[in-house]
Amino acid sequence: MTGVGTAAAEKEQNYLCTDAAFRKEMLDLHNTFRADHRAPALTLDQTLNKVAEEWAQHLAETHSFEHRPNPKYGENLYMMTSGGSDYAGAEEAFRGWADEEKDYDYRKPGFSMETGHFTQVIWKSTERLGVARACVPDSSETYVVANYDPPGNYEGRYPENALRPK
Repeated sequence: MTGVGTAAAEKEQNYLCTDAAFRKEMLDLHNTFRADHRAPALTLDQTLNKVAEEWAQHLAETHSFEHRPNPKYGENLYMMTSGGSDYAGAEEAFRGWADEEKDYDYRKPGFSMETGHFTQVIWKSTERLGVARACVPDSSETYVVANYDPPGNYEGRYPENALRPK
């Protein structure tokens, strides 16, 4: 009998470690970077926050790192394993996505696996952002999920949505 309750309790463990300060920092990082790329500011969206929370929780429960199948929204993922009790902050996750800019060729705009996170961050027609973070104490893993609406990275739409910095 104890085994059944234990398995259920493990499945129900909440790994979410997102707070208002994390969300605000992530939003501010996005909007500062987007402004440099002539893209309008994003707003935080509670529905997208919930979508991001669900997926961050799933990734933490399964110790997996994969995009949501058949996503309705744009999605950036970040995962870090630390040697101790430190978890990835907003700056670390955001830099992981934004630093892909060094590999983006503005002269040949289009999708690349090496730059897809970056182009989603600066995608001009995106308006809303949802973010969540899950922290796994046993393995020191951090999972960060960002969802974007409308999603970006549409082939043929890069020239007007992935703009050079000012």
